[in-house]
Amino acid sequence: MNPTTLRIILAIGGLAFLAALYFWERHRAQPKTAQRRAKSRTRTRASKPKPVVAKAAAASKKPAPKKKVAAAKREPNLGMLEMSESNDQDERDTPKGFAQLWSKMRNKDDHLEEDALVDDASPPRLEPLLVQLFVITRSEPIAGTELLAAAERHQLFPGAQDIFYCYDIEDETEPVLFSVANLVHPGTFPFDSDMAEFHCPGLALFAEFPGAPHDHQRLDVMLDTATALAAEFDALIEDEQHRPLTSSHTKWMRQRVRDLQHHAKVTN
Repeated sequence: MNPTTLRIILAIGGLAFLAALYFWERHRAQPKTAQRRAKSRTRTRASKPKPVVAKAAAASKKPAPKKKVAAAKREPNLGMLEMSESNDQDERDTPKGFAQLWSKMRNKDDHLEEDALVDDASPPRLEPLLVQLFVITRSEPIAGTELLAAAERHQLFPGAQDIFYCYDIEDETEPVLFSVANLVHPGTFPFDSDMAEFHCPGLALFAEFPGAPHDHQRLDVMLDTATALAAEFDALIEDEQHRPLTSSHTKWMRQRVRDLQHHAKVTN
């Protein structure tokens, strides 16, 4: 082997050795680089804040528990006068005592079960018509003795809750046609004390009409009595909104009673 060939062989072997050394060093460095990258990712994740806002938003989306609300009875807006300490009979206030009086009367005579199940196929029940007529004097108040005399003429008798009642003697199933209360809070009369010293600026006639067979007659008697009392005491007749009672409103009440009677026949 001549010297030239030997040098070529040594050069090739040196290059091969250097290439092998290079790839071996590169292969050994790869695991260390992967470990450094993994540690860097771990530190980055640990440094990120927790999604507190997202959790709070998710918690706010939870539906709040529903509260059970008891069904309240419908109370009429019975208007009446509230007497001040100076006995000013022209000052009107929120109808409190009269509404409480009506609530007691309804609770006493209420025989309906509020929790009774209603058949879905049956027609909806119509609300009874509550009629309120206010007889308010123009000038002079009504004296107690004059009120007792007028009540006797119109068959109004003192009864429970210290108010007057108009009775139907012939019909024992529906004895009370309507009631008459004092227009001044709390709506009662001093039957047990001295009616001679009593005065009031007006009266409140009220009744509920569910659609019974004789409700139209009850309404006529109630309207006639209010008209007669207004004539005797020089008073005005106002409706439930304390507006002058008109013929159109009277016709509407009569038609409403007929509608309730027709509905009662259909449902029964």
